[in-house]
Amino acid sequence: KTMGYCQAQLGQWDEAFATLLKAMPEAQARYFLGRVMLDHGQTEQGRALIQAAAATDPEYKLAKQTLDDLAGGRPTRQEPVM
Repeated sequence: KTMGYCQAQLGQWDEAFATLLKAMPEAQARYFLGRVMLDHGQTEQGRALIQAAAATDPEYKLAKQTLDDLAGGRPTRQEPVM
């Protein structure tokens, strides 16, 4: 997970996603990477990944809550990185 996070911080999005998939389910990897993109100011790409996470796992409440927060203009809750 840490390696994927570091790759994402360097903008190596595809590599980060592949690495994260080794440590977590697909929906969580998409959400995690989407959050990093939001932190990097890539709002639309981050939102798209979080939407994909919610579509991949309709029961993933954190993804749904984050999308609700983004839609309402509220600050989004941070998932612990480590």
